[in-house]
Amino acid sequence: MLIPIVMVVYLNSIASQQFEAGNFEQAEETCQLALAYEPEGPARAMILGNLASAERALGRNAAAEDLANRAIALLEKTEGTATVLLVPGLNTLSAVYIDTQRYDEAEAVLKQAIRLGSHDAGAHYATSLHNLGAVYHLRGKLDRAAELYDRALRIRLQLFGPEDPRTRATARNIVTLDQASTRLARAAKSKPENSPR
Repeated sequence: MLIPIVMVVYLNSIASQQFEAGNFEQAEETCQLALAYEPEGPARAMILGNLASAERALGRNAAAEDLANRAIALLEKTEGTATVLLVPGLNTLSAVYIDTQRYDEAEAVLKQAIRLGSHDAGAHYATSLHNLGAVYHLRGKLDRAAELYDRALRIRLQLFGPEDPRTRATARNIVTLDQASTRLARAAKSKPENSPR
């Protein structure tokens, strides 16, 4: 029984590396192979979550949503509804919701992820902050987005440094947000007194 779980952990690690390198189809294949070992509980949920991320990266949002929901349901069943292990799956599910412009659902899922991950304050928590910042950014709630991006950036800088793609993505969003805020401020100042609103 020990050999299959070791193989599952090894394959999941390989899939994560393939995903980080942008080899999404290979990551998908490796996750499928890991699932063939019939892992249970958190190990299976972790693989389903990684497979969901690969499917999303390949533009298969329906499959990604299904897999993320399966991972979340399995973890809730085996680990309870208050475990930090849910955060990666919730992040993947939120990304699908953002991709498909289902912002209310994304916001609800991300608030849950932030609540669960707040005591850990690790990489997945930073992703939750970043993603919720993106939801608010897309909705024009710039002050709320800025606060979340700033928190995500501090964590990502500490964990990964300034050159990491995740850190750079948050920094780019902050720059874009600052540019949008500047344009709004300029537009507000240049508006004639009795212009239509």
